[in-house]
Amino acid sequence: MMGSGHHMMNMFFSNRALNYPVLFEGLKGKTNGQVAGIVILIIVAGIFHRFLVYVRDLCEHRYWAPLSESVCEGIPSNLKPARDTKSANMMHQGRDLGRVLMTVLTAIIGYSLMLITMTFVVPYFFAVVIGLGIGEVIFARFLPRGKFASSSCCA
Repeated sequence: MMGSGHHMMNMFFSNRALNYPVLFEGLKGKTNGQVAGIVILIIVAGIFHRFLVYVRDLCEHRYWAPLSESVCEGIPSNLKPARDTKSANMMHQGRDLGRVLMTVLTAIIGYSLMLITMTFVVPYFFAVVIGLGIGEVIFARFLPRGKFASSSCCA
């Protein structure tokens, strides 16, 4: 038998959002207004997650991707990017550090959103979905057509 201070995990979708913890024991809505505030916070987190994914993709394709030989055609040899030098290795380390930081940050937020959906609290579930959807609509419009798609044959 569980004490009155403990909550059983929902095993199916429920509207029981009052006093139900979200990610942390202290993060729970004790009033309808607080639940609404948590829903807004979750929506913003979903939008922020899609923003980070957009920024990561943008950096990957603009700054972190290695230059192909076709990109370097016509550039004087003294202005071409250094290869196999100390400065080139430092550039790779900076690029890799940026990749790691962006990957860790998007993973933390993404998995946190997944755990929120796994509470099976209907308002929180839909807040995650709505936040991700809004973020996708906002940031997908800034991507050039076919630029970052894995297959851009029809762009």
